[in-house]
Amino acid sequence: MPGSITLGVGQTVLITSTFRYPDNSLAPGEPEDWVSSNPAVATVAQEANISTITAISPGSASVSATWQTLTDSVAVTVVAVAPTSLRLTLGNPAGP
Repeated sequence: MPGSITLGVGQTVLITSTFRYPDNSLAPGEPEDWVSSNPAVATVAQEANISTITAISPGSASVSATWQTLTDSVAVTVVAVAPTSLRLTLGNPAGP
């Protein structure tokens, strides 16, 4: 897996797992478990070899995939997303 990723709150990213033999050829298999170390910051939804990481709130988490004795992980940093524009609208104030 990649070493790290930064996402804005509400963003998602697909993450894929592959297994290789010592000669670097592809091996069959899919992770038995995908886990987020901090689900309040980032969640992971398992869909076989392709899963989705969703950024929930600012902070840090580690997303790991495990199969038998093999484990790999990616560091996830979630940042607040700042508005990119401001629009003022003139109108009548509400109320009497």
